[in-house]
Amino acid sequence: PGDEHALSQSELLNQTAEITGLLDDMHAADLADLLEALPQDERMALWRLVGNSKRGQTLVEVAEPVWDSLIEEMSDKDLLKAIKTL
Repeated sequence: PGDEHALSQSELLNQTAEITGLLDDMHAADLADLLEALPQDERMALWRLVGNSKRGQTLVEVAEPVWDSLIEEMSDKDLLKAIKTL
């Protein structure tokens, strides 16, 4: 007996792929605004879906308190990849 509101794994993967595609298409400043507007837990969940190619420019655009929380989430390797895109 499953929860009728629960997403199947394939539905979840499809939605994650769709969100990732939307994030890739967003301008970095708009993505920064969105991240700033979200509560911390939702911000971090969304940030995990942002590709390194978009992360560098987004970090440039985001406010410092949010910037701190975002880079804390990143490994040194991912941070270097993001910076190299600038």
